[in-house]
Amino acid sequence: MSTAASQTAAANQARRKRTEEKLRDVADAIAQLQRHRLPVTYPAIAARAGVSRTFLYDSPAARDVVTAAITRADSTTSQRGTPRRRRPRSSGR
Repeated sequence: MSTAASQTAAANQARRKRTEEKLRDVADAIAQLQRHRLPVTYPAIAARAGVSRTFLYDSPAARDVVTAAITRADSTTSQRGTPRRRRPRSSGR
């Protein structure tokens, strides 16, 4: 293998490793947001994970994880529903 080819392979491997680390950070950020019952949004995840929103949108794996988390959060909110308002009691008249 030539020097240029081995350098390219090493750079690609380092990039894959860094991407895997970022994906773990994203998953951890989502778990923290859910644990603290905070909104699960792209900006909130990016800030907690220390990654850019561009990474979340451009990385297919990150986008899938974030979309699934947002969908779960939305369905949980929908299942709980909004609190019912009490109807005023009639005065009997």
